[in-house]
This record gives sequence, structure tokens and C-alpha cells, in this order.
Amino acid sequence: MERVFKVLVVEDGVIKNLFKGIEGSRTLPLDTWLRAENKWSVDGSGQEEYLTGIHCLLNKEKAINYLDNFRTDRDRIVVECYAKDLRQKPTNNDVYLADWLYIPEENVEEYL
Repeated sequence: MERVFKVLVVEDGVIKNLFKGIEGSRTLPLDTWLRAENKWSVDGSGQEEYLTGIHCLLNKEKAINYLDNFRTDRDRIVVECYAKDLRQKPTNNDVYLADWLYIPEENVEEYL
């Protein structure tokens, strides 16, 4: 288990994943282990296929800088989480893909 940082969004007082759902929903439960749906995919850069996972970063500063990838950082937050079974995303050296993610409620309480 490793400490990681995840970019999330707060919508109507609910913590959600940015784009795709995890375990079938963008709304993420807290204090429970979430499992990624692993499948082979390519991103928009058209590079080789890679095994998907839950996006996270190992460094808080890099996670904050990662917010620059979005047109707006409105309602987006960086939360310290825990992850298991990490691998580096082949299309972005700063991003890691986790098979498992745990979001502690105490780390998001200020946003709810």
C-alpha cells in the first residue's frame, strides 16, 4: 500500500471521479477499497495499448500541477489516498495506474 494523490471533483457536496466511473459510478464511496476495471485501452495520443487503472500521482505538487490539464480547476480537489498494485502510465510519466484505491473520509471532510 502506498500513499498517493488523486484529483477528484466535488459536485453538490459529493466526491466524484473526474470522468469515468469506478465500480460503475462516478460517485465514490469513502473509507472502502475501490477496485479498478482493468482492460486494455489506448488514450487519445494513439500510442500502444496499456492496461487501465485508477489514475493517481505519487507527489502532491505533481497532482496540483496536473490540474493544468483541465480548462478549469473549479470544484477539483487533490486528496491524499492509498493505493495498491501501482504501475506507471505509459503515456504520462507522472501518472500511475492503481488496481485499488482507498479514499479516507477524514481527507475530504473539509470539502463536504
